[in-house]
Order: sequence, then C-alpha cells, then structure tokens
Amino acid sequence: MDARARRRVLTNMRMRVLVLLSAALLFVGESRAQSCPGLKPSGDGMTLVLPYCAPSDPCFAGRAVALRLQKVQSCYPWYYQCHPYDIRACDVVKWTFDDGQTSTQTGAASTTHAFTTPGMHRVDVTVTNDGGTAAWQGSVVMAAEPLAVVASENASYTVAETAGSVTVRLKRTGDTSRRVTVDYRTGYPSSGSVDRNLSIVEGSVTFEPGETIKPVTIPVIDDDVYNGDSYHYLWLECYTGLALLKNAVMDSVDIHIVEDDVAPRATSVGSVRVVEGDSGMTLLKIPVTLSRTFSQPVDFWWTLYEGTAMRVSDWLAPDGYVMQGQITIPAGATRGDFLVQIVGDTTPEADETFSLQFVRSAGPAMTIEGSPVTITIVNDDAVVAHPLPWFESRSVSVREKQSVTVALHIDPSPDGPQRVALTTQNASLVRVPSSIIVDHQASFAIDALAPGTAAITATLVDEPGQPSTTMYVTILAAPPPQPQRGRAVRH
Repeated sequence: MDARARRRVLTNMRMRVLVLLSAALLFVGESRAQSCPGLKPSGDGMTLVLPYCAPSDPCFAGRAVALRLQKVQSCYPWYYQCHPYDIRACDVVKWTFDDGQTSTQTGAASTTHAFTTPGMHRVDVTVTNDGGTAAWQGSVVMAAEPLAVVASENASYTVAETAGSVTVRLKRTGDTSRRVTVDYRTGYPSSGSVDRNLSIVEGSVTFEPGETIKPVTIPVIDDDVYNGDSYHYLWLECYTGLALLKNAVMDSVDIHIVEDDVAPRATSVGSVRVVEGDSGMTLLKIPVTLSRTFSQPVDFWWTLYEGTAMRVSDWLAPDGYVMQGQITIPAGATRGDFLVQIVGDTTPEADETFSLQFVRSAGPAMTIEGSPVTITIVNDDAVVAHPLPWFESRSVSVREKQSVTVALHIDPSPDGPQRVALTTQNASLVRVPSSIIVDHQASFAIDALAPGTAAITATLVDEPGQPSTTMYVTILAAPPPQPQRGRAVRH
C-alpha cells in the first residue's frame, strides 16, 4: 500500500472515531437530562420525614435516628399543582445538623444521625442536580435517658366562676433523678390580662430531683356579666429533652369555667288593649324593661305590623309613617317606653289588632319575653286609655328559702285604688299574696320555696276585659353548706 492509500485509511478511521465519540457524548447528555430533571425551588415534590419521638416511641440522645426524603403522594390543597419527585442516581443529597456535622450522599434518600445531647435539634437537607436545588428543614426531639414524662393528672378541669382559682396538677413519671423545668401559659400578655373569666398567665415550674407533683394555680375572675360558660387551655412546653410531654415538646390541659350569672332578659307586655275613642289620638305607651342595669345604652329594633287594624286609619307609628326604628334604654336605666298613637273614630266596627315586635339590634344576646306585643283596639266611645298593669321587673332571680320584693304599676293612673289579683300555676315554687291594692304603684313580696322557674300573673279584676301582665321568677338552689374544718389532734 502506497503512502497515499495509507493516509486515506487513517483519515477514514479518524472520522469513524470522531463520529462514535460524538454519538456517545450525545447519548450520555440525553440520558443525564432524562434521569435528573430539575427540582422546584420550593421543594414541593418531596417531604422530609422525621421521627415523632413522643413518649410512646422516644428518641434518645446518643442513639441514631432515621431521616429520609419521601415522594409526595398527593398535593395539598387538592387544587395546588405540585410535582412529585423521587431521588435519582445523580442527585446530590446534603444533610446538615445543628451539632455542626454534615453528611453528603449521591442518589440516596435517607440517612441516620446520632445527636449526642438532649433537646430539640434542627435538620436541614438540600437536593442538587443540573436542574437546580431544593431545600427542606425540620426538627427532631432527643430525650435524656432514662426517660421522664410530664403530664397533667387530669385531661380537663371544671370550676365555677366563683371558685377564685383553678389548680392544675402536673405529674412527673419515669426518671425523677434530674431537674426538669416545664413552661406554661394560658395566653399571650399582649392580648390583655384576662381571657373572659380566666387570667392570662405565663411562667414555669421546676421539678427538683425526687419531686413528682407540681401545682399550677391560675386566678379565675368572677364578674357580674353573663357570657355563658367559657373554655380555655393551659399550654405546656418543654424543649430541653430532659422530659417529654404528650406531643413530645407540647401539651394542653382543658379548663372549663361554669357561668354563675343569670342571663339578662328584656320583657314587654305581651298583649295590650286600648280603647279606640271617638276622635283625636290616644297615646299608648308600651314599656320594655331590663332584668338589670347595664353600663352602656341598650338598643332594641322595633317593627310594627298591620293586622285587622291598619296604619293611618287606625293607628300611627311614633313619627307618623315609618314602620321600623330603634328604641334605646339609657345606661343605668331598666325601662324604655314605645309610643304609638291610636286613631279615634265613631265608626261601628269589631275590635281590631296589630302587633309590635322588639329584637336585639346590637350587643350581647338577650332573651326578649313578651314580644311580639299584640295590640287590640277596643271599639268603644271612651276617650281614655284602658288602665294596664305592668311589673317594674318582668324577670327576677332569688335563692330558695329567701324572698324578693317586686313593684307593680298601673298606667295610666286609675281614678282610685284598684284591686289586683295575683296568681301562679307554680305554687310549689313560689308563694304570693292572693291580691293587693294598687294606686298607680304598689310592692309585694315573693317567697321562693324551691328551685325552678315560676310565672306570676297580675290581673285588674274590676276593669273591663280584666287586663293582665305576667312576670317570671328564677329560683336558684341554695349554695351547699361549707364543710367545717376540724383541728388536728396530736396523739
């Protein structure tokens, strides 16, 4: 073979080698790109799985714990588009621990590590490939050995609002040889000093060696405002690992405070009868009374509804036309009056009715008894309003075996004293006089016999139609006798 032929052969061989090398490099590049797609910077394709380390399965300082990255099984919330991902052979996984140690692996989704000191330790992990880097972090609680556990003796505590305080007893079990501190709080001081009826406190208790019980006493605030039973938490925390709580480093205790105040009530007359008159206007005053005073004005929204008695022809709203409005009882007062005008005429007709409804427009919820009020216009030639009885307080509370005095009024004032019959269907609960004489106003005593709720009705027996009104009495059980403390006798 001459020199020219040899050069041609060598040139062809070089070309084939270059083609093969190019193909090999292209294959490697394509394979690498397919096997290691880039990760989202948010790391939403995997989750960091750490041991729970609760008292039932503790993690002890000095012993290795397993840590791993796991492909997400579903997106949360469901409408969020995540990107599930598995560790590939070319992924570089770096674990960093708060004790200064690191571990770098390629293509491995898990590792182990032994933290030498008890407490909460931070774990950081990154996954890097040609597509980018994603990061996760978490924490694991390492417990001191032998194990100590702190928990409340009771999962919940129930006390009366008048108790003054509630005491939660914390109990240490397991190892008692070391000093353990547990932090507690019922809220954050930045939100105030009281959460309804429980004081907001924070602090810590320390179990000295050998101690197994520590009390936490929290003041209970007794107020005169009805807001129903209240429910609270005492939060416990311990991050040192010297003792574990129910949820490793946290726990909570339920506190239930029983309301002792009677729910406030508002009452109206329920029904009223008024004589129509022959001409002009008769002013009808309908009272709304509160069971107690308030430090702020109390507002009610009123609405008038036509019945057989029609607006304008038979009656007029306070301003003449508007069918809705607001009535306000001033702070410190217990009564407000709603005024409606009755139109007189000489047309023969049957008695007619319309109604008035009160609802609470703002503020704490309140029961409104005697609403809606049915107003009956009596077809009569009289020009004076029919006298109506009404209780100054439509609802009262009293302890059993005690008495309470209530006032009864008649509006408008009668020409002379009126005999008012007092009746009750609950004679086993209360005792009242059979009748009293009222000249515009009179008072009488109600004797409470047994716990319960009783209704008392006052009737003007000498008036046409015998108008009446009803009040309600809540009889509370007498408090139990306090146990007598005896003096210890030394033998």
